[in-house]
Amino acid sequence: MSLLGAWDTDPTPPTTTQPHGESGRGLHLVDAYADDWGWFQVNGTAGKYVWCEPKAVPF
Repeated sequence: MSLLGAWDTDPTPPTTTQPHGESGRGLHLVDAYADDWGWFQVNGTAGKYVWCEPKAVPF
C-alpha cells in the first residue's frame, strides 16, 4: 500500500466543485485514481492534510 498526501494552510474541509479553468479538478482526479482518500485537520495549525491510496494497476 502506498499513500500520497498534501498539506495546505486552509482548514476548510475539501469538497468537489465544478472544474473551471485551471482550478477545481484536484478531488476529481483523486476520486478517479484512488481506492480511498480522506483528510484531517492538522493539530496546532490552521490547515489540513489530504491523503489518498492510489489504485493498484497491474503491469
